[in-house]
Amino acid sequence: MGTKLTPQPNQTVLLFGGSFDPPHRGHILLPIQAQAAINADHLAYIPVANQPHKKKQTPASHRLAMLKIALTDQPNSHILELELQRKGPSYTVETLRQLKTVWGNSVTLRLLIGADQLANFDHWKDWQQILTLAQPLVMQRQGQMPLTLPAGFNQTDWEKKIVQVDRMDISSTDLRSKLSQGKSIDASLIDPKVMQYIREHALYQG
Repeated sequence: MGTKLTPQPNQTVLLFGGSFDPPHRGHILLPIQAQAAINADHLAYIPVANQPHKKKQTPASHRLAMLKIALTDQPNSHILELELQRKGPSYTVETLRQLKTVWGNSVTLRLLIGADQLANFDHWKDWQQILTLAQPLVMQRQGQMPLTLPAGFNQTDWEKKIVQVDRMDISSTDLRSKLSQGKSIDASLIDPKVMQYIREHALYQG
């Protein structure tokens, strides 16, 4: 994991937000593929404090610690803690406004989202302004069905925002379920060092 992120003018930062509860291999490897595909200068992970549509989350301190462990061997990846430092629900548009204020308009922001998130993008807070602050980049996994777009979204326009990534069928929800049942998790799904942290702090126990 890199040191504090300070992008230079005319550089591009690819932003990837989520609860990372827990962070798994897909969270690490797929954004790196997306970064390479668009030749972004930086990849920045943004762990959310409180997601508006999630009732229960692992404490932010644990999620942040696990993400740092998962990114230990990724020198070009960074973590931005601004949402964890902001009170209340985490809204992407507020984060983008804050980054624009800090970094200025000369830094290009790209917002990495999954195809499933695109299907509900018109329900995001101030989604129209999000498009003016950071052009979305949509991860489509190999073999995945064609994109489902919200009503009124232009198919041709959004197809230009797609990046193809490997198919990795890993779900944080499924992992939490298995962990709560005491099942073992393969190292191909979660970094063993993250698993060690989970065991040491007795996370996800049923």
